[in-house]
Amino acid sequence: RNIRIVLTSNYPPSRLLPNPLFHDLFLPTIDLIEQRLMVVTVDGAIDYRTISDHVEGFAAGWWVSPGTADQRARPGISEPNPVESEALRPAGHPVHVRRAAEDFLWIDFVDLCEKTTAPADYLVLARAFRHWVVSGVPNLRATGAEAAQRFANVIDVLYDCDVTPVFLSSTPLCELADCDRLP
Repeated sequence: RNIRIVLTSNYPPSRLLPNPLFHDLFLPTIDLIEQRLMVVTVDGAIDYRTISDHVEGFAAGWWVSPGTADQRARPGISEPNPVESEALRPAGHPVHVRRAAEDFLWIDFVDLCEKTTAPADYLVLARAFRHWVVSGVPNLRATGAEAAQRFANVIDVLYDCDVTPVFLSSTPLCELADCDRLP
């Protein structure tokens, strides 16, 4: 049929979907890519992602662990008052948030990733709120695969929309991300 397919990625096929919770599930797709497609590396001399000044947008985000009051003060966040809690309907069904004010959203991991949400919800919320706090982020090895995948989707949306996030977790980032396996 002479159909051309062009795919882009920041990683070679063997390093796609590196999350250990999902990588094994993606191996058949990696095999197909490597067997059926010609992989061409397009590599410039400068990786512009590495020279960011990290003062705004996603790159200015924080991973706060264990989340003491002093640590929360550094990115300038304060615990929401219970009366600020409300249910938003970004894509139709309700999503409980702890604070939604002006350009700022505070939401618990449980409400964002362990309940029925989807990338459409994240997109609507990311367009409405440029600064997010996601609290209660657990060790993803201890949570279900669906919640972990939703969290990965949240990260993708926040990155693509250049939202400035603060993640509050009892798990240090290196434990969560398995730093030994990071590229």
